[in-house]
Amino acid sequence: MKKQTLKTEKKENIKEKTNINVLISGTGNINIEKDDKDSFKIVGERLLNIPSEEMDFKLEKEARSKANKFIYTQLANKLEKSIRTENLILLTGAGSSIECGGPSMPGLWKITSKDSNITQNWEDLLNASGYKPKKGKENLEELLSNLQAITHAYEINKEGKDFSEIIKKIENKILEECEKVKIDEKSSHVRFLMRILRGRSISTPRLKVFTLNYDTAFEQASTKIEAVLIDGFSFSSEKTFKSTEFDLDIVQRERSRIHNEENFYKKVFQLYKIHGSVNWRFDSIKKEITKDNGKGNRVLIYPNSSKFERSFEMPFFEMISRLQAVLRSENTTLLIVGYSFGDEHINRIIEESINNNLNLEVFIIKPTLSGEKIDEYIERVNKGSKNIHLISSTFEQFANGMPDAKIGQTHLEEDNEMI
Repeated sequence: MKKQTLKTEKKENIKEKTNINVLISGTGNINIEKDDKDSFKIVGERLLNIPSEEMDFKLEKEARSKANKFIYTQLANKLEKSIRTENLILLTGAGSSIECGGPSMPGLWKITSKDSNITQNWEDLLNASGYKPKKGKENLEELLSNLQAITHAYEINKEGKDFSEIIKKIENKILEECEKVKIDEKSSHVRFLMRILRGRSISTPRLKVFTLNYDTAFEQASTKIEAVLIDGFSFSSEKTFKSTEFDLDIVQRERSRIHNEENFYKKVFQLYKIHGSVNWRFDSIKKEITKDNGKGNRVLIYPNSSKFERSFEMPFFEMISRLQAVLRSENTTLLIVGYSFGDEHINRIIEESINNNLNLEVFIIKPTLSGEKIDEYIERVNKGSKNIHLISSTFEQFANGMPDAKIGQTHLEEDNEMI
């Protein structure tokens, strides 16, 4: 079989390809190209099911919208199979919460750098930290790492400067922005969970959502669809973290039953917050992690150079261990949505799983398919991998494109009902 590539041959009247790579998978890709008449055309590799009729668009936005529909038409069978796979995992990053008010890393930089309550002179702070990023390449995590290192040195031998107050202000600003995330009935989180939970059999393991975000988007979405959320916290009035809570499940007892069997409640999923949450606190008296009580210090891994070490502390280590374990299981699909591949310990787990679990199928969904790690996955596809699929989409587009596997509706139909 001829080796697949990610490049599409030029047609005679095509003179310029835009930087839009809207689908990469084991079978090919779809591109949008600009012709000599300044119109846009959707083109695809021979193995893809692209309509033969002329597809000319005056606006790039229109072409991209149509191309995204082709993406999910092409992937409908693969995605439906993924929904029904034995082990289904969602790993999300900041990109999944932007639509509902969550901050991106570039957005956080912009917000914090303009906040006079943090510092009156941002440039002076950068100079004092020794962090000199190129314009457009600013990274708040790297700045916090520098400030933390200088402060640590000051605490040891009083050399340098104490930036602890500024670090605290930046961290509080991050939390303030994450707390702005709001979910309504039309949010992508709601649509995604509805379609996933409707399509999965109650006899298969529960959907497992691993998120690197601090916000409560998935908690809010579970409330909207009246789903039961298993997140490691007890179901008592005072919610405390116990890792064994992840091993619980929910059954629905019928008043009259022909067979003496338990019926698993359908609307249940597990949530693992790998970096903590805005509503987690540490009770220093009881030595417990609680949720929603507003008392005690936050339980979070902030974006800085120490986050790798903190990942080996509880409860974060419990989350990482469970992610690693399930990715080693047979018949597993991993959906990676809105993750920038900025956490090396997470990247290692993903790579180790791909290398050693031949039954693992991976979908990577990002608005822009670029970056060192993405290039590595593109190279894997070029070398013939059939288990890796890269989709240039937002979380909203992905949620809309997911098939409704329960009742045979087409994947482009709207949801007009809750589960």
